[in-house]
Amino acid sequence: MKITVLVENTTRNPVYIPEHGFSLYIETKKHKVLFDTGASSRFLQNAKKLGVNLQEVDIMILSHGHYDHGGGLKAFLELNTSAKIYINQLAFGAFFSQTENSDFHYIGLDLTTKHSDQIVFTAEDITIDNELELFMKIQPNKYFPSMNNRLFRKDDNQYILDVFGHEQSLVIHDGDKHLLIAGCAHTGIVNIVEQINQRSQYKITHIVSGFHMYNHKENKSEDPNMIAQVGEFLKEQQIEAYTGHCTGEVAYEQLSKILGMQLNKLYTGQIIKV
Repeated sequence: MKITVLVENTTRNPVYIPEHGFSLYIETKKHKVLFDTGASSRFLQNAKKLGVNLQEVDIMILSHGHYDHGGGLKAFLELNTSAKIYINQLAFGAFFSQTENSDFHYIGLDLTTKHSDQIVFTAEDITIDNELELFMKIQPNKYFPSMNNRLFRKDDNQYILDVFGHEQSLVIHDGDKHLLIAGCAHTGIVNIVEQINQRSQYKITHIVSGFHMYNHKENKSEDPNMIAQVGEFLKEQQIEAYTGHCTGEVAYEQLSKILGMQLNKLYTGQIIKV
């Protein structure tokens, strides 16, 4: 399979435009998949520069209900009128981040996109076909990112810490390779891998995801002890990982010392072959 990074925080080529967001274009044997859109329509510009025709996408997956992953949904709907779009039924909730002044800033999706006939709302794990599966309802049992502590959902006019019931992850199968793609892994990348492994007859071999170990507004990184524990887990599982977006430079450098060649950095314009 081939993965093209349409939106990421960094780039190694000035031709492509980095953005605070996340979007991947994936070609499998059967499908052309768009995973997330980034925060705006900028993914369309990068796709064009990369020679990607998003009108040919037949499946789109939205990882969760934050604008930096689904802010370009309206632009995609205007471009592509045939793709099935899989979105967790809770993803159009009222989601907010808390500022340093204790104000609440809306970070959810454009609610006008909710009523598209192309959307397939998900609630449970789904097997799309023998290549693609979606997993949700991950329990945040351990190594739950502390960077979540300023992320809330609004319910009955009350702000409640978000536990990310609106998050879903994609697994792509190709022979003996089982690739996990997650947006931010808000429920914790270890929890996601362990619980998918427990529910399945296979083990995750590759990951492309942010690990949510950095808060860019506060320039704050995750506890080094937790980063180390996550790194040791990935090393023990012999998982090859590609990460960026919300992982952060400090966490990446610490993880790279543990994982060595198992770890790779994501950047806009990158093409990954698995």
